[in-house]
Amino acid sequence: MSGVFFVFLSLGILFAGFGFAPSPELDDSAYPVGPAEPAPSPDGTRLAFSWAGDLWTVSAEGGIASRLTDGPAEDERPVWSPNGRTIAFARREGERRDVWILDLASGGQRQLTRHDAPESPTAFSSDGEVVFFHGGREDGVAVFQVPAKGGEIERLLPAPSRDAVLTSAGDLLFVRGEDPWWRRGGGAPSNCDLWVRRQDGAVRRLTTFSGPDLWPIATKGGRYVYYVSEESYQRNLWRLDVTNGQREQITAHRDEGVLFPRASADGRWIFYEHGGRIWKLELSDPGSGARGNPGRDPDRDPARSPDRTSDRNSIRSPEPTVEHVPTPVPIYFPERDRAEAPVIREWTSDARRLVVNGSMLYAEIGGDVFQGPVPSFALDGLDSGPAASARGDAQEFVSSDRDTLQLSPVASGGFFEEGLVLGADGTSGWVVSDRSGSRDLYRVDAAAIDAGAASTTTNVDRDRGRADSDATTGSRLQPYRQDRSDLVHPVLSPDGRYLAYVKRFDGAQLRLGDPEGGRDVEVARAVDISEPTFSPDGRWIAFTAMDETGNRDVFVASLFGSGVFDVTLHPALDRSPRFSPDGRWLFFLSDRAGSLDLWGLQLRTSFETEGASEEGAETEKQAEKEAEKETEKETAGALVAIDFDGIAFRSVQLSALLGDETTYDVGSDGRIAVIGSALGSQDLYLIAEPGADPVLATRGIDLAHVVLEGDDVWLLDARGRIRFAKGSAVARSSAVPLVEFLPTIELPFHAAATHDPRDERQSVVDRAWSELRDGFYQETLHLANWSDVRDRVRERIPGVRTRGELERLLLEMSGELNASHLGVGTPSHDPVGMLGVTVYSDDGRVRVRSVVPDGPADALGIAPGDQIFSVHGSLVDGAKALEVAAPLVAGEPVDLVWLNRKGEERRGTTRTASAETIRALRFSQDERVRSEWVRKETKGKIAYVALPTIDRESLHELRRQVELVQPKSEAIILDLRDNIGGDLPEEFLRQLDRTPLVARQPRGELRRPVPAPITRSPLAVLVGRRTGSAAEVVARGLAEDGRAVLVGETTAGSVIGADEIELGMGLRFRIPRVGWYTLQGENLEGRGVSPDVEVETSPFGAYLGSGEGFGTPAEPGVFVEKRPPGYDSDDLVLERAIELLEDRLRRR
Repeated sequence: MSGVFFVFLSLGILFAGFGFAPSPELDDSAYPVGPAEPAPSPDGTRLAFSWAGDLWTVSAEGGIASRLTDGPAEDERPVWSPNGRTIAFARREGERRDVWILDLASGGQRQLTRHDAPESPTAFSSDGEVVFFHGGREDGVAVFQVPAKGGEIERLLPAPSRDAVLTSAGDLLFVRGEDPWWRRGGGAPSNCDLWVRRQDGAVRRLTTFSGPDLWPIATKGGRYVYYVSEESYQRNLWRLDVTNGQREQITAHRDEGVLFPRASADGRWIFYEHGGRIWKLELSDPGSGARGNPGRDPDRDPARSPDRTSDRNSIRSPEPTVEHVPTPVPIYFPERDRAEAPVIREWTSDARRLVVNGSMLYAEIGGDVFQGPVPSFALDGLDSGPAASARGDAQEFVSSDRDTLQLSPVASGGFFEEGLVLGADGTSGWVVSDRSGSRDLYRVDAAAIDAGAASTTTNVDRDRGRADSDATTGSRLQPYRQDRSDLVHPVLSPDGRYLAYVKRFDGAQLRLGDPEGGRDVEVARAVDISEPTFSPDGRWIAFTAMDETGNRDVFVASLFGSGVFDVTLHPALDRSPRFSPDGRWLFFLSDRAGSLDLWGLQLRTSFETEGASEEGAETEKQAEKEAEKETEKETAGALVAIDFDGIAFRSVQLSALLGDETTYDVGSDGRIAVIGSALGSQDLYLIAEPGADPVLATRGIDLAHVVLEGDDVWLLDARGRIRFAKGSAVARSSAVPLVEFLPTIELPFHAAATHDPRDERQSVVDRAWSELRDGFYQETLHLANWSDVRDRVRERIPGVRTRGELERLLLEMSGELNASHLGVGTPSHDPVGMLGVTVYSDDGRVRVRSVVPDGPADALGIAPGDQIFSVHGSLVDGAKALEVAAPLVAGEPVDLVWLNRKGEERRGTTRTASAETIRALRFSQDERVRSEWVRKETKGKIAYVALPTIDRESLHELRRQVELVQPKSEAIILDLRDNIGGDLPEEFLRQLDRTPLVARQPRGELRRPVPAPITRSPLAVLVGRRTGSAAEVVARGLAEDGRAVLVGETTAGSVIGADEIELGMGLRFRIPRVGWYTLQGENLEGRGVSPDVEVETSPFGAYLGSGEGFGTPAEPGVFVEKRPPGYDSDDLVLERAIELLEDRLRRR
């Protein structure tokens, strides 16, 4: 209590020092964390910032903030124009973030850019006529400019470049590096440094620190540059003297860093973001760049913040003499802007899982568990149902609106619930919930839930993130078992005597407990365990487990101590076990035949006892003796006896569709329902019994989940809508070969729950934190103090209001791991449609500068110099960027009118392409040009192949180029400089590096080596800073044993295998799960792959698709920009690779 009181007094003193006294009705709650990205007005008297999805303004001294923008989109990253009349800002809509302009006098807003890649403004030109911004609209993030009044967009710097600002001399300060701003630590080749481009085109590196240097600020005199660096470990403001390279630390924050600093135009003040609030620092002499020096860090006062000596953040930096102390700007908000009322979330789709129990249906939707009665017609039969309207094929029906299924929450409030398991009596159950801060098991009394009841929330101590035990008394969810670790995948034995679940912490444990919450025991332990399922008699548990090698197999454990057995024992993926109801089979999914199929294990060598082996018989006898001891136990299903001797060799493939079988269910009568792909959609197939052919039951619906309940089939389609098929129809479809499709009825539903938005956000943060704790590829979490990170992030949650702000908070948390392949995604949107042209404004006319070969415009014959006259009947005049004047959606037809260079009118219709497609076309064109140049230069002796990814398509392209397009070449250049990686590095290495052992030659054909590599010719691999992920693995693997020579620059050092999960609130989250190492044990993450032959290139390299480059050094550390006429003098790396291969061919 005293600590809180001290903080309040301290803030009051600070406010008094500013000459600002908060009004009596404004308490500390009116001064929340959350204001971000400060931007001072040119005269330094006002401050613009972003919060709650809008732009705000407040006095630079602090006070009550006023809203500048208001709407459904999220506005952020404000930048004032030099005259103070307009503000450039970024507007987020879904994954897209475009640049807009706000007129402060009229409130009018004008869109300047429209692209799929996120874009952010960083500065105005000195006259205010141009806005500088960065975005990934081409190959990586680069700096662009656009007229502030609207017009065509021009690139200023090639990738990787961002955060460009002008100096007083007109030079361009910018950040170079691929790492995102939120990644802490640095040290990788993709690290960020400060550079400057002079007006004469020369570029120069300003900083060389191995960690990130970000957000440059130019001073009036031009001699000094302020910026953010981690040179003292935590992010702080530093000052650089560009004349002699001397650096000096300006602030000394330790618990939290400095973000998004900006200076007033007169250079007197720097404002920045720190710890969820905005701070200001006065500079002593703005003209000379003299610094303000905090001495000690004000937010590290021992009375206010504990000294976490075990934290790596505790590294202390120099503490010079005090001149000016940075202070927080007290920003207040009226109650109407701060208040957050509970919200009602509603769904008519997005169901993820169904549980059907007699007359009740349960659905997991949006992180909540809902229940509702099964419609009467589903219980009585299709003929007694409501009038159904046909839609699409004859197999599909949708019930009328009056029959919408009303679902009520089992438990809600904003926390994430999943994994519902019903008790044996069907009136109670268990569920996984994260309302305690970690995923724990709760008991739910389903019978006590009112169908129309409003949702209930628990009282949560948000500082500790723990549920108040008094609040949970009488709640719908009662704690069953809580732990600091995650408790997931609950499953109840058929007789209701045991509840099994998985405990995840430092690996995984399969545990078995009393459903009433008594003692539990460990059954099995592995790196990861999932999908446990009981045998019909409740004596065995099958589950999926991953071992130390990363292989996943199906295991079976005895409840009575006879052991844990790997029953599939195969290097392929085996998962999702289910017992047959008669206890004779164990089904599972496996990709051992090339795609994911349904397989079955015969649990006995024969289904007669005399077929068992001696070892298996002994196991059975032991199990039978143990079962006899349990005399009071009533067997719920058929007695299951397993012969483990050679069981893995009794696997039988039960389905073999062209695509993957993704999920399945087993009915009580032994029938199997499988969802698989063979005809381009995920369809339902029915298997009457093991060994019977799968029967196609639906087509074209695209299904995601299936439940067999008695004779009936319950389905979820890919959009999470509920479908149903009655038992009589199911029987007809599975008994005979396909005659007609299974008639299914769509059951429209409406689910609603009351959520506390704060609980929703805390649930998302806690789940992301736990997933990284348990799933990050390195147990030490790159030495991050992960518990401390969680505490600091939780302190910021109250200030978060929008999904974009939550996404940013998750990124900052992830960045503490200093790893690649982290990220947060939002729901996809319709991609922007592009014509495949670059344009420029010519006195009010929009003219074509370049045309992408094979793109939409090229298909119509549009050429450079042509004038685009109208798009979809709307005239374009250069007052807006073409992408803004003609907003298009990728894949849709567009009508164009243009004038050729002779002034002749032309008309045509083409189909727009996405930015991703345009990039691929540019890459292909550049590859063709370079390949032809190499062929001519080497007279066909050397083949050139550039690959954008490491996947199956690229592997096929490599083989096609080597074997069909350029079969007579004697050596190969494989260009991976623009390769972002993929998912098949092992297959690439096998295809390129395997050694032939024998040869085969059918009559009339050439003799071919076996196993046949793609090529045994001399190989040079081109690498650079943008060679990433799986491409780095391939490069290192080929160089490891001398198979290839690597030429170029050290690669990005972003070498982790990652996957993606859904967090809730529409956010997707990336988890780095697999590390890649050299045979000597060196981690490639953060280090990259060094070339055998290093070639000094320009600061930006000569990358495919760049369209322009920088030449060789004119003086040490200085490079002069040029626009090369072709490939004959631009690509030093490619030229050096040719020299090396030609020399090798001569010596051979």
